Amino acid sequence: MAGPGRAVPGVRRRPVPGRAGAAAVRHGGRDGPLRGGEGAQLGRGRQHRLDHGHRLPAALRRRAAVRRPVPGRRRGLRRARRRAGRRLRRAVPPAGDPARACRSRRQPPGSGGRLTAIATSARPPLRRTQAERRAATREALVRATVESLVELGYARTTTQEVQRRAGVSRGALTHQFTSKAELLLAAVDHLYEEFSASVRQAAADLPADSTLRIRLGVEVIWERFHGPLFVAAMELWGAARTDPELRAALLPYERRLNVQLRELSMEVFGERVAGHPKSEAVYQVLLTSMRGQALTYALQPDAPRTGPHLQHWATIVEAFTA
Repeated sequence: MAGPGRAVPGVRRRPVPGRAGAAAVRHGGRDGPLRGGEGAQLGRGRQHRLDHGHRLPAALRRRAAVRRPVPGRRRGLRRARRRAGRRLRRAVPPAGDPARACRSRRQPPGSGGRLTAIATSARPPLRRTQAERRAATREALVRATVESLVELGYARTTTQEVQRRAGVSRGALTHQFTSKAELLLAAVDHLYEEFSASVRQAAADLPADSTLRIRLGVEVIWERFHGPLFVAAMELWGAARTDPELRAALLPYERRLNVQLRELSMEVFGERVAGHPKSEAVYQVLLTSMRGQALTYALQPDAPRTGPHLQHWATIVEAFTA
């Protein structure tokens, strides 16, 4: 059986008349396009024939006026850009069009065709001021110092550790605090503010009866000796013994803190203790005894926090103010 392109004995090929305007080329058989013959142009794309000046067949000549696509502006790219623009317009409706602001393209099943509000906002977030950013940085550094001081102690609370916990740069830390002692005192000051706020809130709930108020006031003050303020102060006291710079910074700070703590204690115990001539002696005896007991519990974390010492402290206060 003769294959395509082979002559058949006794059979003459009938010439195919050419059409008007058609390219006068020889097809060249099945191997014409493969070997680059004249028929190779039929196996190439329309754009290639346009670029090289070939005559188009009649079926393609009518489409020869179509412009070549500009690089970067192909049809698929233009469609993608149009779709992205439509999505953006749906997500951010124009101002003054509340109907479009509440319109959603897809309704949830079972909504019955009701409009679904979409939470969109065309306003950009407000930029914080320089003062707000500085305050936020200072607060982050102080809180990181408190955490490190309570968890790791004074020796392992370095400026690098505080910087890592706060997530700020070295320059931001040195801009806020010029020394480690200043940073530590700011942390203690922050703890005292939280301590005083909690004590005042508890004092507001104490009864007016003086005897009952004294007993409950002793419990309120004793509970605060188990918090982070006492732990941080204990770390600083121990370090100040051998650190002259820290001791020089801590002494005036400790005096001021004692005055504030005394006023807070008198507010807890009420007028009976605060107005008594021996109120200062009561405060000093009570504060010294509670500090010593809290140090004992620091070495024995599993020991019970309540015991007969609470009753003894209440009896001492009542005896001094009788």
